[in-house]
Amino acid sequence: MAVLRPTILAGITYQRGVALVSAVTLIFMLATFIRKMMPSFTVQQSHDACIKYAILQSHLTEGLLPDTPAGDASHLIMVAGHGIWKGQPSNKAGDDASEWNLKDFQVGQQATFIKHIEMGINLGVDDEMSIVVFSGGQTDRGAGPISEAQGYWNLAMARSIISETNKEISMRVLTEEYARDSYENLLFSICRFYEFTGNYPQKITVISHKFKGYRFDNLHRAALRYPKSSFKFMGIDPPGEPPSQAERVNAVEPFQRDPYACSHPLLLEKKIARNPFRRRAPYIDSCPQLYGLFTYCTLNDTFYEGPLPWDTVPS
Repeated sequence: MAVLRPTILAGITYQRGVALVSAVTLIFMLATFIRKMMPSFTVQQSHDACIKYAILQSHLTEGLLPDTPAGDASHLIMVAGHGIWKGQPSNKAGDDASEWNLKDFQVGQQATFIKHIEMGINLGVDDEMSIVVFSGGQTDRGAGPISEAQGYWNLAMARSIISETNKEISMRVLTEEYARDSYENLLFSICRFYEFTGNYPQKITVISHKFKGYRFDNLHRAALRYPKSSFKFMGIDPPGEPPSQAERVNAVEPFQRDPYACSHPLLLEKKIARNPFRRRAPYIDSCPQLYGLFTYCTLNDTFYEGPLPWDTVPS
């Protein structure tokens, strides 16, 4: 007979145990119901049942999480990653291009990445109701399994941008380590905010290259139907002329045709190339209220019309 370890039982109160058993029972009952009824369900009914199932499953895992230290947070500050800092020591960490895994065209841009990090942390320090999220996955095989987000966080610590004199901010700076493009930067950071706080943000500030402003505000925000009045983009461009033509051809036009980056060949190729370690994001489980967004794909540039957590946020 299997015996649970005392160390596991000791961390589960009677009330939490009852809640977990109840959640498991509900999930089992709903799963059985779905299996029996699925043939007679409409597509919409099947979709709604899957969302309910995902929410119940999420409640089960939430019972094993510690209390959040930021339950009142309402402002997401997302810093989009553009490169991977490998963590080599230097007098001024991050200044030298050799410390980064950069594409040829990115050499010299590392100073701009640092400015993005500084801007995000400074905004976070000024707003105690904010959560700063560095977003970017393990996008480069040459860097090893180090994410853009983790590299940014490490660099912020190495340069004392996250300061020892303000340890409070360190608990409000998170990493989102699965995003492979700018749409996922935004959507996944919203989910990471929810994972940590238990709430969806009532306000979002995005920090990236300035020339990506149209993409984030007019395409990604619009695809998520996030209220424009509660969304702000702040950009700092790297040196040189902004790549307007490349931005239009490689990003704006493809995202206009494929808002959710689920069918356009160029967008799919980028996602595959930026995932050499075959990572799979967990957010469809941890953010069940966004199940519809994660499973929606359109071939005619129409937006998802199902309910979203921020529908009640003033537009």
